[in-house]
Amino acid sequence: MAIDRETVSSDPLKARMGSSFKTHNLFKEAGRKLVFKPTALSKFFAGTFVVLGALALLAGPVILIGFASLGGLLFLGVGGVFFSLGLFLWRLFHAERLVDSRRRKIVYPEWKPITKIHTVDFNFDEVTALQILSKVVTTKDTRYECYELNFVHPDGKRSNFLNHSDYDSINVAAREISMLLGCEVFAEA
Repeated sequence: MAIDRETVSSDPLKARMGSSFKTHNLFKEAGRKLVFKPTALSKFFAGTFVVLGALALLAGPVILIGFASLGGLLFLGVGGVFFSLGLFLWRLFHAERLVDSRRRKIVYPEWKPITKIHTVDFNFDEVTALQILSKVVTTKDTRYECYELNFVHPDGKRSNFLNHSDYDSINVAAREISMLLGCEVFAEA
């Protein structure tokens, strides 16, 4: 079922969010399944938070007992935050993300609120188009262009599948998915 491109919102779903690096690589399995796996940079990024957090958590008791109670508590608090954030990112990057033409299913992670990751899955029939959107993500220190790959549903609602700064990989993913689903790609980028 085709959908009129003009009825689909062109506002980004994740307006202030998006990675400044490519987060996932696309792998074809048996020509019928597209699997998205985390890049080495994604693993390094999440792993850095885990390792720094673990080191701070290990140093915290030593500092607490041997030197200063405030410093030890600070190390424990910061270490706990870093370790938790790293584990969250690791889970998010490694969560199942695939398009399976044999099962006619799309599976990907979504998080709401920030501490909960759940799996979203739906059938091919629930997607009428794919949408690529360009946006600018601005933080306190930097500004960069980022792209969203969204599924467009028959009612015009959208679901975000990928969200990072590598346009070429987003575009390739959209084209590969559209061939499996037999739908068009709305490229707003």
